[in-house]
Parts: sequence; structure tokens; C-alpha cells
Amino acid sequence: MKPAELTNTISENFSLMRKSERKVAKFILDNLAEVIHMRIIDLAEAAEVSEPTVVRFCRAINFSGFQGFKLALAQQLASSPSQGKIAVTETDSVSEYTFKVFDSTVDTLLKARDSIDLHMLSLGVEALCSAKRVEFFG
Repeated sequence: MKPAELTNTISENFSLMRKSERKVAKFILDNLAEVIHMRIIDLAEAAEVSEPTVVRFCRAINFSGFQGFKLALAQQLASSPSQGKIAVTETDSVSEYTFKVFDSTVDTLLKARDSIDLHMLSLGVEALCSAKRVEFFG
């Protein structure tokens, strides 16, 4: 599925979903930019459903789980200027374009920083520091 087709897929499958899955779909469609920064438990609470319901919703639109869905949603938002705050137009000057790109990048970085779970990060750092050996692949 192409990233730009994701919201269309949700809308097209809406009537085929269970009532609880429709609650997830509605919340996502109403809060696209926020969902990419949410954990599965946060989305479940916000949509007033269980975590397994969020997973079932993801599977209903052909994703194996929540992380894959979130990645596709983030790709759609990144590739769709109408979804973001800063739209680049053909009439923008070089300086306007440059400032918009930098502003968008800074905004994205701030959102990423704000979505970090510092407790989980510190647990990860502790695990790495206390490990006898750390291996990297890829």
C-alpha cells in the first residue's frame, strides 16, 4: 500500500469494521498528526478501546501490527503537504522554501523529542551500560 492511500483505505473499510475498530478509525482520522507520536496504550485509551482492538484495527487494514501502521501513517504525513503545517508552493522564493523546509524539520524534531519516553530511554541506557557485550547488525 502506498502511504498516500492509507487514510483512503481506512475510510473505505470503515463500514466493514467492528464497532470498536470504527472508534479507533475515527480517532485516527480526526487526529492524524498526534497518532504518529502515540504508543498503542495511548491510542487505545484515547479511542476508549482495548490494546488488542487497536491491533485488530491494524490487521483489518492489512498491517501486521501498530508499529507498521504508524510508520505508514508517518510516511503519508511526511509526503503530503496538505497534511502538514507548512505547505511549499510553486511561487515560493528560494529563501521562503528554505525557511519552510527548516521550520518543518525543526517542528518534526521537537515533536520527536517530546514523544520520547525518558524512563524507557534511561532503562535502555542502563541495559547497554551493564551489558557485557553489545552487538550491532545491519
